[in-house]
Amino acid sequence: MSLFSRFTSIFGSNQTTQASSTPINQQLQEKLAQIITSNGKLDLKQKGEVLAQYLLDRDEHIEFLFQFLETKSKDLQGVQVVHLLAALHQQFQYNEIIQDVAIKLRETKMSWVQLEKQEWYTTQTEPDVQKNQQSQKILTEFEDKAQPARIYAQLCYVYLQKLAANVDLYRAVLKLNYPYVADKEQIEAKLMFLWHYKIQNLINSGLILIQYNPNLIEIQVALYVDVWRFQKFICTEIEKIIDQYATLPNSDTLSLYEIYCESIKHYEYLNQFHQFTQTITKPPPQCQINNTLLQEFFAFVTKLKVLNQFNFKKSIKVPNKQDPIMGIPTKNPNVINIRRSSQQLHDQESSESELEIDLGNNKKMKSDHNRGQSTFQYVQK
Repeated sequence: MSLFSRFTSIFGSNQTTQASSTPINQQLQEKLAQIITSNGKLDLKQKGEVLAQYLLDRDEHIEFLFQFLETKSKDLQGVQVVHLLAALHQQFQYNEIIQDVAIKLRETKMSWVQLEKQEWYTTQTEPDVQKNQQSQKILTEFEDKAQPARIYAQLCYVYLQKLAANVDLYRAVLKLNYPYVADKEQIEAKLMFLWHYKIQNLINSGLILIQYNPNLIEIQVALYVDVWRFQKFICTEIEKIIDQYATLPNSDTLSLYEIYCESIKHYEYLNQFHQFTQTITKPPPQCQINNTLLQEFFAFVTKLKVLNQFNFKKSIKVPNKQDPIMGIPTKNPNVINIRRSSQQLHDQESSESELEIDLGNNKKMKSDHNRGQSTFQYVQK
């Protein structure tokens, strides 16, 4: 069924006829008012289709939508803003409109998105319990009656901006491919791992939004599908290449190891959400790798780490007694002056010490004179 036919079936022909005599922006505003309600008449997919029908009709509707988000969101409840953002997220499914929506998302910063950078960065990755607790603290503000879902709505908008910035990657993953690549079997390992890192960054941004909350279950399931697809793609690609680890350059093998370890963490977080939503979500993807192969891979990586650490230590240059300025940057003129002063002081102290040991040694005094003229003159006085 087409978008238009679905649209008419939802709202009925009488309502459509009545709306035709209404200014077009007012019609859209009325539909937006229906989208932000949670009365259950429309599910998320239907809301997305209704919004897409208007956005596809005229380019100015995209502009009006973002103006509505900017000016009206402050007056709406946080949950209502989340409903609208959920419908906006659904537009990523439509090839005819996604590029225009993505451009507008990338260039539009909402004044009500006031997350501190430090707050957002702590939600990007969850490598330890402390950061997990920080992220949970941010999301528990959803339960604050004074600001229901405000923080969550801001995080949603930032996530949508990240998707918009990587829209080509998002669409490629939907097709189980890499962006700008005709044949993914011919992609170089370094480029492939670069895309993997970008995908896992998107996963990290999405995971913070799917800490289970029954009041947000509709959008959380939609975001879970996003992250599920990213995770599935990563696991599939790891399974294809991991048996080639010994033939890869060392740096690529270490990248593969990092990506695999990150996929394990992502599986654990996805599985936590799935435990609450088993009836409506699929189990999260997990890398299926032969245990013997996996142990051999781990052993090989351990050797690489030891070797790289040894080579790194050998390449380090640090100041020492013979060369007190070893390893100090030379581009800063202040540092150069400090070096010279330190070296002159060292020479002067050495000269005074030698003179005290044997004032009668003419050769030594000549040597000292050559190294520190001011010191020799002081002794003669």
